[in-house]
Amino acid sequence: MKAILWMREEVYGLEESFKLALHITNAFAKAEVNNKDTSVELYLLNHWVRDFSLRDIIDRVSLSSTSNEHYFPSLLTWLL
Repeated sequence: MKAILWMREEVYGLEESFKLALHITNAFAKAEVNNKDTSVELYLLNHWVRDFSLRDIIDRVSLSSTSNEHYFPSLLTWLL
């Protein structure tokens, strides 16, 4: 996981990180919906979006929610 965060900081720019954030939000929400331990996904999600603006984070949450309507409650809880 540290390698992924290192790649985000060293290899990917903010724009690429923004595109890949959708996969991370989906992974977190899917684990929440399936009642699995989300500690790894939550850590990755919190550190992945730390440089994003609130508008960008809300955009990622809305896109994840449109792909699966069951993801919205867990993502909204995380966002608040």
